[in-house]
Amino acid sequence: GSCALTECLEKAANAIGWKEKRSAPRGSGPIRRGVGIGCGLHVTANRQLADWDGSTVAIKFNEDGRVNLICGEGDIGQGAATVLSQIAANELGVPLEHIIVTTPDTDTTPFCFGAFASRVTMLAGNAVLKAARAARVQLLAVAGEKLEVAPEDLTIEDGVIHVVGAPHRKMTVGEACVANIFRRDGEGIFTRATYDAPTVMADKQIFYGNVSTAYSFAAQAIEVEVDTETGQVRVLDVVAADDVGKALNPLTVDGQIHGAVAQGLGYALYEGLVTENGRLVNGNLADYTCPTAEATPGVRTILIESIDPNGPYGAKGASETPITPTAGAVSNAIYHAVGVRITSLPITPEKVLRALKAKGAVA
Repeated sequence: GSCALTECLEKAANAIGWKEKRSAPRGSGPIRRGVGIGCGLHVTANRQLADWDGSTVAIKFNEDGRVNLICGEGDIGQGAATVLSQIAANELGVPLEHIIVTTPDTDTTPFCFGAFASRVTMLAGNAVLKAARAARVQLLAVAGEKLEVAPEDLTIEDGVIHVVGAPHRKMTVGEACVANIFRRDGEGIFTRATYDAPTVMADKQIFYGNVSTAYSFAAQAIEVEVDTETGQVRVLDVVAADDVGKALNPLTVDGQIHGAVAQGLGYALYEGLVTENGRLVNGNLADYTCPTAEATPGVRTILIESIDPNGPYGAKGASETPITPTAGAVSNAIYHAVGVRITSLPITPEKVLRALKAKGAVA
């Protein structure tokens, strides 16, 4: 539905000064510099666990006009609760702080698969859109009766329903909620909606099938410094350009990209399971090497909005994709710096030194 990979590549390359640095001398001493680019893609949702890949949410208005957004999707630090609240607040015309997102609970919240495959914004976001729009219809219907106008002549802003062109004729969302309850056959405003992605399960024999409702793309340009005497690789600069569809909350998207790059650098340079005689010898955080803050450079992010037709307001997955290009970009930068190609991860100093020795000379 949307793909801005070409723009990701171009902007990442331009930001790091690709043409100039690729043609510049790499030095003749033990320290050599190089730049490399990597790119990748990732699904937004994945129809593989069952022939259903959806999300269900419910919206319950309280008598004071505040909203309970009842959802079984988990916020594991990616900012899902914030984004879902933003969607609900925008559709309902109420302040963001009036949205309360429930904690997932299998006893009380609708069934959801949870946070994997970069699926929550796309699937739960679309479900919130449907539920919120249905709740808005109920609000405007009861307000129309009270204000004696057609629902289509009303709008909601900052928790207040008023007649278009006559802002003095108004009532609060809370007053509309009370009016909907305290009348014959009245009830609280409560809506429920499910969004099931328009995808197909992959054929288990040939593994063809569009399992994802959208795909995110990313490119990274990375500059490294390689010590040819020790094999040590130091990452100097990272430019991460990501096609995120629409950044509903740019700050959280930016944070997700920073975290993804750190994880990608872990794959590229540090992380790996070490065994001796079939036994794991680095199975704890004291011995398992992860990138530290000191080893992680500042990441320059570029958000590219391709506006996906299936996503809420054009959004698609924006968290896991930036993990994908990092290792390839680092490997390409090392090749540019010293002329050896490392094809297994992590790229340790020992592997670099062995490759340099096998090559016979530093490029």
